[in-house]
Amino acid sequence: YVQDRARQLAELGYVAFALDMYGKGQVTEHAKQAGEWSAQIQSNVEDWQRRSLKGLEVLRAQELVDTDQIAAIGYCFGGSTVMQMAYSGADLDGVVSFHGSLPVPTEEQATNIRTKVLIEHGSEDGFVPAERVQSFEDAMNKANVDWRMDIYDGAVHGFTNPAANKYAIDGLAYNEAADRRSWTQMKLFFDEIFNTKSK
Repeated sequence: YVQDRARQLAELGYVAFALDMYGKGQVTEHAKQAGEWSAQIQSNVEDWQRRSLKGLEVLRAQELVDTDQIAAIGYCFGGSTVMQMAYSGADLDGVVSFHGSLPVPTEEQATNIRTKVLIEHGSEDGFVPAERVQSFEDAMNKANVDWRMDIYDGAVHGFTNPAANKYAIDGLAYNEAADRRSWTQMKLFFDEIFNTKSK
């Protein structure tokens, strides 16, 4: 899935790099295992941020990359990871979180944000409590972050992943309309932050 998204970005004319947050190319089809891996990384925020920033270093080192125009996007755990990049003060033009868990920043983390933020969220995402969404919004507003959230009616967690339904997990399902619309919003966001026209 991640590789497919990187290819889609490349087809739009962007240099795309997919970060392996777990190391050694580990992937799993088991929700429990995925949850354990992500929980392990989330238990140490400094290390979580450090890993993501190492990926940013790799991207910046690529010959084709315009280091003055870089954004980070992520899905589910990746969506939370790009927010951690923002909280670390990473020098990015923008971050886009697709059905991420919306980790609420501390006051210090929120004031570190130097990038524009786009959140793509499902209205029925039971994995992210309404109280957390509100706390996230409050933190963004208090820190005067340039941010926006698009909420897709009826969409649950994982709404961009066509394979989401095969896991038979309550509250996890693909939503074709929300997937298409959120990708369009990301392209418009890139047009804005990079001052270019996406294809």
